[in-house]
Amino acid sequence: MVTPPGKWPTTGAELLRAGLAGAGRRGAIQAVVVTGHLDQPKRQALQACGLEIASEWWVTPQPLLPLCQDGPDGG
Repeated sequence: MVTPPGKWPTTGAELLRAGLAGAGRRGAIQAVVVTGHLDQPKRQALQACGLEIASEWWVTPQPLLPLCQDGPDGG
């Protein structure tokens, strides 16, 4: 965890680069990093380190409620 978020461009990026380099030395061929859609400091650091968005996840609310019964709003 990088705190405060303002440290992502410096400390966060350095930690990420070190982790990626270590993983590569151990034979990793790809890295997957999960971040929130609105976490702009982290997203900018990931992009600066050469990562690209590959997918988005859509999740159900907790607890799981009946969804999509009659329409997109469940009603």
